[in-house]
Amino acid sequence: MKYIFFIVSVFILAFPKQTDAQSTGSNLSKPLWIDSVFNSFSTDEKIGQLLMVAAYSNRDAAHKEELRELVQDCKVGGLIFFQGGPVRQTNLLNYLQSISKLPLWIGIDGEWGPSMRLDSTIKYPRQMALGAIKNDSIVYNFGKEVARQCKLLGIHINFAPDVDVNTNPKNPVINDRSFGEITENVSNKGLAYMKGMQDNGVFANAKHFPGHGNTDKDSHYSLPTVNRSRAEMDSVELIPFKKLIAANVFSVMAAHLNVPALDTNAKSTSSISPMIVNGLLRTELGFQGIVFTDALNMKGISNFYTSAEIGVKALQAGNDILLFPSLVEETIAGIRTALDSGVLAQEYLDEKVKKVLAAKYDAGLNNFKALLTENLVKELNNFQAKQILEEVTNASITLVKNEIIPLLYYDTIRLAAISVGNNLENTFLTTLNNYGKIDKFSITKEASEPEYDVMFRTLQMYNRIILSFQGLNRSDAKNYGMSLQSIEFVKRLIQSKKDLVVVVFGNAYSLRNLEGLDNLIVAYEENQQSMVSAASAVFGGEAMSASLPVSASVSYPAKSGFDQLKEIRLGYSQPESQGLNVEILNEIDSIALKAIGKKAMPGCQILIARNNKIVYQKSFGNFTYDSSHLVVNADLYDIASITKIASTTLAAMKLYESKKLVLNKKLGYYLSAAKSTNKKNILISDLLTHQAGLIPFIPYWKKSLNGNNYDSSYSDQYSIRVAEKLYLKKDYLKTIKEEVYSSALTDKGKYVYSDLSMYLLKDVIEHQTKKPLDEFVINQFYRPLGLSKLTYNPYQTANLSHVAPTENDTLFRKQVVKGYVHDPGAAMLGGIAGHAGLFSNANDLAVIMQMLLNKGLYGGTRYFKSETVDLFTSKFSDNSRRGLGFDKPSGTGANGNTAESASSFTFGHTGFTGTCAWADPKEQIVFIFLSNRVYPDPANNLLSKENIRTQIQQKIYDSIKK
Repeated sequence: MKYIFFIVSVFILAFPKQTDAQSTGSNLSKPLWIDSVFNSFSTDEKIGQLLMVAAYSNRDAAHKEELRELVQDCKVGGLIFFQGGPVRQTNLLNYLQSISKLPLWIGIDGEWGPSMRLDSTIKYPRQMALGAIKNDSIVYNFGKEVARQCKLLGIHINFAPDVDVNTNPKNPVINDRSFGEITENVSNKGLAYMKGMQDNGVFANAKHFPGHGNTDKDSHYSLPTVNRSRAEMDSVELIPFKKLIAANVFSVMAAHLNVPALDTNAKSTSSISPMIVNGLLRTELGFQGIVFTDALNMKGISNFYTSAEIGVKALQAGNDILLFPSLVEETIAGIRTALDSGVLAQEYLDEKVKKVLAAKYDAGLNNFKALLTENLVKELNNFQAKQILEEVTNASITLVKNEIIPLLYYDTIRLAAISVGNNLENTFLTTLNNYGKIDKFSITKEASEPEYDVMFRTLQMYNRIILSFQGLNRSDAKNYGMSLQSIEFVKRLIQSKKDLVVVVFGNAYSLRNLEGLDNLIVAYEENQQSMVSAASAVFGGEAMSASLPVSASVSYPAKSGFDQLKEIRLGYSQPESQGLNVEILNEIDSIALKAIGKKAMPGCQILIARNNKIVYQKSFGNFTYDSSHLVVNADLYDIASITKIASTTLAAMKLYESKKLVLNKKLGYYLSAAKSTNKKNILISDLLTHQAGLIPFIPYWKKSLNGNNYDSSYSDQYSIRVAEKLYLKKDYLKTIKEEVYSSALTDKGKYVYSDLSMYLLKDVIEHQTKKPLDEFVINQFYRPLGLSKLTYNPYQTANLSHVAPTENDTLFRKQVVKGYVHDPGAAMLGGIAGHAGLFSNANDLAVIMQMLLNKGLYGGTRYFKSETVDLFTSKFSDNSRRGLGFDKPSGTGANGNTAESASSFTFGHTGFTGTCAWADPKEQIVFIFLSNRVYPDPANNLLSKENIRTQIQQKIYDSIKK
């Protein structure tokens, strides 16, 4: 029976292509599989199993042929993949696996994930950034995600984590690849990363044993010396390795170092030192797993020995796998000669081969199947991958010094932001602009001293400056990419006594150049996520709790860091992080594009926030159907009746709290002009709930066209600007007021939506505050909230190229209305009215809604008492669905004003121009939709007819993970 079994096993191994070699012996138990495979090997095949050679998927056909020879002729046991791309690598890997007698095991040097080697994958932060994170479970999650990506790529072992304790800031090779200089932190982070991978099916590797952190040379180019005593090694370098070994790390990598304290031989290289590998690592520390050499093509070893000598010495020292040998055939020949001569014992080699085969079995290589490339790139970059990037980036941003962060707004502040080393439109600067009025500047690091001098003088007109360093590098020899001019520039700004915030997108060691700062943030990496997160952190949209993992200088020692745990403004997040299914949420894109295609609107902005985080913010289409101006997130739209809640109602709430407005008081109590009219007994609450019996609206403009009420030029008589080169006689305001007060009252107590209620309420507010409505809300709300885009009459202050046109008015103003309020009545009031007049982008309007969702609290400031917000946003009476000023869901059905799934707690408003703003306290959702559906003709009602806004809102609820 044994003989028959042996024949069957050999038959299976001899014809791998017929059974897909990767499934060889899949039905055998581990010991039987190991024996069957081992017994089929020749000596050279056994030696080949101990070699892992380099492979690249970005090279030519000659390299593919070279790999074919290594696999088929030299019988190598594994590949370590370097540069290339996911699909190219997978195709190459499938090919090489198909021609290999025994499945190859695959490694990658991916300390910050596969992106360390492959394009088209998410680039995660280096380990220095991970070392700044306080919560080790985040590092575990990172390791888990790296494992997921590795398995998609057919990778069995990732040569990570790097557990070198980087105690030498000038270390040219480890540096930010280490978790830092704090031994305990390196140990804990290394353990978390290791477990994250190994718990999820990918082998980890602790490197570079016995510790490469205290060197000033790169072992790729020379042999570094570690000048430490044995006691020092025990208390620093060896501790992380001990901790990971105790936790069953799969493998360890032996470094190319000279460590006199561990091997007294002056020419000793640790990777081939029996005293260090067999003596210290195996015997003393008790490690029984796989030991890899560091790459054997590195000058730290290849300068001293031939490939044949290196291979033999590495095995004699106790290594199991020879990584990246320079000359494979020479290496095999050298080992074969050593076996023949007795320098290496056959039993010793066989033991290592069986250990490798056992690892291959554990990696599933007894049942390997070809990898799929369909959707590979998409899966590598899916929501989970992005979510982890967000998580590790947010958790690593370090507030090193702090006096004024998060930044607040005051009337006296003039704020500038300057990027040193990047262009004016970089993500950091544009994200900062979402938080307030900030003037942006940029300058190159290499700019001349006179250029820096001009910039310095320009910044003197500002009293608060945010300066970011970008485009840096990781080289100590190159001062991390900071020029002397740029460093001197920061010193001058410090001396000028400005409020200065510096954000460094790069290596923490570069902070040595920035002594004397009171407000300093380090973001470690420069990518889209880090720039968004850092900008949010400056203004309190993102919490910070990290600390420096290394000492940059005396002023910035390791462990420096302030906790800023309270998020006080809207931040940014992946939908999945906030419990939303991104696949469903992305269906909103097609709804918007389809609506544009049907000409329901020329373009739009859509913003969705959940749990105080913006999870979706996109713009679609153009300003007009025949224009090439693509809508961007910074553009302004006329928000029409949303003005009722974003201006007039906010003012009413403030007056209510100060007892200057009483809900059950009558209009005649506040306005003498109302006392002799049928409006005198209207309750303030009835104005806010549209139950006053007022008619819906009055087309004032029609009557105004009779007579000489307009002129094309401004004068004292014609001073109300209603459009470009069109001025209304100022006395006509009396006529409008007379029409309001003389209008009929019908069905008092019944809900009838009316703009007139907000005409009257505006008069009450201005009477009680002794200020124009726009001045009051700007000072009370918009300016302290940092809302630079929310404004009346943008033609006065905004760049009109960023304001969407509304109607092509052929009846009243005889022009395209752009930068002037669309509503004719509001225009005749000078663009400032209680029912219309505001312009905004989605971002600024979202801040208003989030403040209300936060029960009146935003940016560290309380604008309203919680009970005030509850009162005004709740259903107020049995006669109407509405709150006080705020609209509420009108009920289910296709013609409802909100999504059917919106809770009864939802509040907000819609606008005639094709806008809406809704907040749902139950699900903590803010939904903003802005469009100019009235262009060119307000009679176009497809947006409402096709329920575009409610369809989009429903997708939000559909995406909520129950």
